[in-house]
Amino acid sequence: MTEDVENLTLRLLQEMRRDMADMRHEIADMRQEMSTFREEVNEKFDTVNARLDGVTHIMTMIAAHTFHLDERLTKLERAV
Repeated sequence: MTEDVENLTLRLLQEMRRDMADMRHEIADMRQEMSTFREEVNEKFDTVNARLDGVTHIMTMIAAHTFHLDERLTKLERAV
């Protein structure tokens, strides 16, 4: 009986060890996937930031042009 219990205990411990090894591999795979995902997200944010910088530049140019047009209009109104 003692031998059966010891064998069963050893078998259970071996199964637990295999399960833990499998979980370690799964966790390592998930870490790699998350790392790759994080890199992709960072690249996309860089692209969005570049586009926002471009839009900001365009908006600044439009604002400057509008200001210039307002000045010209004011001068024309004063002349009339």
